[in-house]
Amino acid sequence: MVFKLDSVGNETVLHSFTGGADGGTPRAGVIRDSAGSLYGTARDGGTANAGVVFKLDSIGNETVLHSFTGGADGGSRTRVSSATRTATFTEPLTMVAGRRAPV
Repeated sequence: MVFKLDSVGNETVLHSFTGGADGGTPRAGVIRDSAGSLYGTARDGGTANAGVVFKLDSIGNETVLHSFTGGADGGSRTRVSSATRTATFTEPLTMVAGRRAPV
């Protein structure tokens, strides 16, 4: 699940992963670009159930940017870039419920 907290701690769920094509088993944080879109990874799900790199727009619509195959792209070093930020992951990672998203 990816969520945001307002200044008084109210939680808004932006996306709940199904474990299917949209990804599953989120693990860590996300990054935000200047347009308010969030980028991250999920360890499971995708077309080969090997994880995904995703983008959530400012209202929570998800786009899968890459679905890992478990082969040479198996999450060993994945770069996610936006106009203002770049992140490098050593394995597919994303947001875990209970940790604050940097939004």
